[in-house]
Amino acid sequence: MRIYKVNIEHADHGLNYTSTQVAARNFEEAVSKAKKKLEHRESVESVELIAVADD
Repeated sequence: MRIYKVNIEHADHGLNYTSTQVAARNFEEAVSKAKKKLEHRESVESVELIAVADD
């Protein structure tokens, strides 16, 4: 399992950014999980690997 930091862009608030952490097996799963949490007019700006744990 890996921990990813996902930066989210908020278009309605002057292009402000927030970040959240997502646990996933790979990059694609992390992006998918992050997209499920998005609200109206938000998008994934970047994804960064933070930590890796052995399975």
